[in-house]
Parts: sequence; structure tokens; C-alpha cells
Amino acid sequence: MQGPETDVEQQTKESWSELVSAHQKRKAEQLLRESKLAQLDQEDSQRQAARSHDGSGKGEEQSSDKRDDECTWGIDVDESQDDGEMGVSMLGLGLEGGSCLSHESSYAEDPKRALKNYFDREGFDPPQYDFVEGRFGQKNCRIE
Repeated sequence: MQGPETDVEQQTKESWSELVSAHQKRKAEQLLRESKLAQLDQEDSQRQAARSHDGSGKGEEQSSDKRDDECTWGIDVDESQDDGEMGVSMLGLGLEGGSCLSHESSYAEDPKRALKNYFDREGFDPPQYDFVEGRFGQKNCRIE
């Protein structure tokens, strides 16, 4: 092997079988932790559902408190549900799905429409822009 001696990793003291068994043990522990977390989440959601079905109104107060703690990115969730034909706005998909990239496919499929929807939603007049095909699967937008 060629290369600087500072780039050489130290050799492990464990054998191959010991490394494999340690990896399997860590993987089993991780699966156990994930299953416990899933069980706790399920119990928590059942408790919240039971509270909301009590009819005492406490569930509504808790949901409004939860909304106050959430990051809405400047968009009211109630407004995003009243979008009419489109159902839920593109940003609303990211908020409800828990992933900011869940709406990325909408941008990739039709970037011109995505820009138009953005400027319409924000109330701005769309600027002059040009789309230039980049490498395979990439589009560059130049705003003048």
C-alpha cells in the first residue's frame, strides 16, 4: 500500500468474528430501542386520542398549545387546508409530512409552475427569469 504513514488506520485487536458479533449485538440493541420508542409513541397517541374523546375540551386546549409550540414557517396550517382545487399547498405538505423535502418532487416535475405558485402565494409579481438546462436532471433558473 502506498500513501503517507499519517493516513494509516490502527489495526484492531478484535478478530473478524468478534467484530461481526459486536455489530450484530449493536444492531439488535438499536432495534430494541426503536421498538420501545415505537411502543411509547403508540401509547402516547392512544392517550391523546382518549383525552380528545373525553369531550371535556382539554384536548382542544392542548392542540392549540401544541400549535403554539410548532414552527409554522410563517404559514397558517388552517389556511393551507383551504387551498381549494390544489388541496394542500406545497409547503403544507412539508409541514404535515414532517419532512421539508417531501414537496421537492413537485419542484422537480415542473419548476416553472412551482415558481409561479410561490410568487402567487406570497403576493409578489413574478420577476423575469430564464430556465437553463444544466447537467442531466438539473435545471438552473436565472432571475433578472
